[in-house]
Amino acid sequence: MKRFSAEQRKLIADYFSQIGAAWFVAGVIGIFFGNIKTVAQTMFSFLWGIGWSLVFLGTGTFILKGAR
Repeated sequence: MKRFSAEQRKLIADYFSQIGAAWFVAGVIGIFFGNIKTVAQTMFSFLWGIGWSLVFLGTGTFILKGAR
């Protein structure tokens, strides 16, 4: 990541943050609007959304650490 400028790192970090927010909406908020019938499907969707959201937000935070 050293070949990217600070502004480019901020842009990439913002991109990963937006993907994290999208996973949160798809996995957590989408439960209320989706066609989920069982508790197992609800838990799977919730955990999947939280998990991927944390992965992408963590990646964005890691990239942003180097942008000063």
